[in-house]
Amino acid sequence: LLGCAASTSDQPPGSDSALERSIFREQDARRSTGDETIPAQSEAQYLFMRGELAFAQENFDEALDFYRQAANTDPTPAPFLRKRLAQLYVRRQELELALKELELAERGSPNDLQIIELRAGVLATLKRSDEAIASYRKLIQLSGTPPNEEAYILLASLLADSGQLPEAKKTLEELLAKSPNSLFGHYYLAR
Repeated sequence: LLGCAASTSDQPPGSDSALERSIFREQDARRSTGDETIPAQSEAQYLFMRGELAFAQENFDEALDFYRQAANTDPTPAPFLRKRLAQLYVRRQELELALKELELAERGSPNDLQIIELRAGVLATLKRSDEAIASYRKLIQLSGTPPNEEAYILLASLLADSGQLPEAKKTLEELLAKSPNSLFGHYYLAR
């Protein structure tokens, strides 16, 4: 897809190669004749890959556009696509949209630790402490060994902020039982 091409007047915006222009011309011809033979999932995969390229090049606005198109094209978008959308919404401080994408992602992949962790952080930022606490507990439960130290610390912090100091202390003691050399565990327990 990365071929060199001469500039033409029928070049669709954002296309970078002769192959891409050919694909777009073919799609336009099919649409005009009513012959829609490209499956939605294939088109979604193409849009997702364009999003991945833009994301890798740190062109986050373009990546977001491609990911949105991919999600709208595919009848059942993959949890990874939803997670990518959420990450970009977080970058843009659009936390409600990020949370919506994370909830959809978690439905499709309920034990994905990255999705759960990102969702917990978004919930905590939105001051939805009870939901964030539940997410951090789920994250801790699924993390296994070695323990997810950050999840324990953030859970204890949320518990302490909500006035549940004995529960926060218990959480930090659980961390130290599993990871006795945790510097942060000792520090926050002392506090």
